Parts: sequence; structure tokens; C-alpha cells
Amino acid sequence: MLSLATNRILPLLLMAAAAVFFLLLFVVLPALIFLVSMWEKPRERPLVPADADAAQGNSDTLNRIIADATARGFALLGVFSDGDKGFQQGIVRLLLSPDRAILVKTLYMKVSSRCLMISQLPGDRWIITCDLVGTKDLSGLHAEEMLPGANFAAMLLYHRQRLEAQPEPVVPFPANGLPEHLHRHGLLRYQTMQAAGLVSPVRDFSATWVYTARGAAQLAGAQIRTMFAMNRARELSNAKQAEADLAERSFPQPPVAGPADGGAAEDAIAL
Repeated sequence: MLSLATNRILPLLLMAAAAVFFLLLFVVLPALIFLVSMWEKPRERPLVPADADAAQGNSDTLNRIIADATARGFALLGVFSDGDKGFQQGIVRLLLSPDRAILVKTLYMKVSSRCLMISQLPGDRWIITCDLVGTKDLSGLHAEEMLPGANFAAMLLYHRQRLEAQPEPVVPFPANGLPEHLHRHGLLRYQTMQAAGLVSPVRDFSATWVYTARGAAQLAGAQIRTMFAMNRARELSNAKQAEADLAERSFPQPPVAGPADGGAAEDAIAL
């Protein structure tokens, strides 16, 4: 009797669990993202030089990325703050490749950190390869792909492969005024989303906005799609990591000459 009752109850429990999972994933979570998106007030701030104490903040992972980047000739342009305060403050380090085709942006916060590789295409469009995706872009200006857990070599390999697949040439970043250039691009994203009816200004002079119902709905859908794409992103990351490791063993990275032996200084590209 007990076995018979168990055989009848177990399918019902499994169906109930599946229904709860479906409800959480396709109703509760999108609704939560929707409500938070309409409540929060993102703001496009210019990067400012970080003070001495804040500039010390960084994670071991980002320190390794910065070391790998400079070993490959990327110039460290400085340490900046995103303008937030307290635990929300982001410490940004910018590194630029010798040909100015690839910008590495590391972002350190007390609660998280991430690295982005950015290249420009005509029309103010960006190709971005990152190790952790942030809030999805709704402006249509960013083509972003994620390699979770990948090291610098794997990210750089895949980013260059993505650039090679583009039919249009890469637009080099400016040699001077890069923080201001990034801020102008951020304002363009904001203006593009506003023109599409996806955001509404809160204080227009400071580029602070809230997502409209349409924008919040699109953002919720984009974040859910990102969750479903995580397995593919991990598989791609593992494949590119193996490919980069093989390339490193086959063709070791030569050391980059520094100022002491006649090479270019890391800060040769002026802000």
C-alpha cells in the first residue's frame, strides 16, 4: 500500500516542483527584473582620477589580467573612479593596445569585478568581450559576448577572432582624452535609448534616467536570455582557454621591452 501511494504521489510532487520552477523562472524573475529596472536610476558619469586610497583597491584576478596585458604591450593609462561612493564605487583601470585597436577596461567593486575588451567600429558601435556580463545594452551599439572564467590570453584570442570576422575596419581609440571619449559614447547610448522610448530622463543635465515600461520589459527579456546562454558561454570559454593555452605553449609570448632597455614607457599614450 505504501509503495502504491508513493508511486501515485511522486509524479504529483514532480509536477508541482516543475510548475514552481516554471513560475519562478518565467514569471517571478522577469517581473522582479522589470520592477527593479523601473525603480533604479542609472547615470552616465565621466571617469575621474581615483584618490590614492581608492586606487589601491583591486582583485587578484584583475591584477593578473593587468600584468598579462602590460606583458603584451598594453599601456596602462591610469586608475579612475566611476563617481559612485561607498561600496558602490567602481575603480576603473584603462589599458590600450599599441595599435589603439583594443581597450582593456577593468572594473573593481567591493562586491564584484569584471574585465572588458572593447574595440570600435564605424558608427560608434563597439565589439565587447568580457569575463562577466553586466546590465544588457539596449541601444544596439554594443555587441557583447562573455567568456566566464577565461584568462586574459583566452579573452584576447577570442576578441581578435571576432574583430577579424567583422567586414568593417576597426576604428582606433584616440591617443588623447580617452576618459572623455568613453563618456561621450555613454551619453550617445543614453540618447539612443531615449530616442527609442526605452528610457526617460530624471535629471537630463546629469544624464540620469529610468527605464520605461517598454525598456524594462526588453531588459528583463535580455537578462533571462543571458541566463539561458550561460552553458554555451562556459563551453565557448573552455574551448578558447584550451586554444589559448595551446598557442602559448607552441608560441611563447616574448617579453615586451620596457623603458629601462629602450622600449616604450607604459604611459606613452597621453590622456
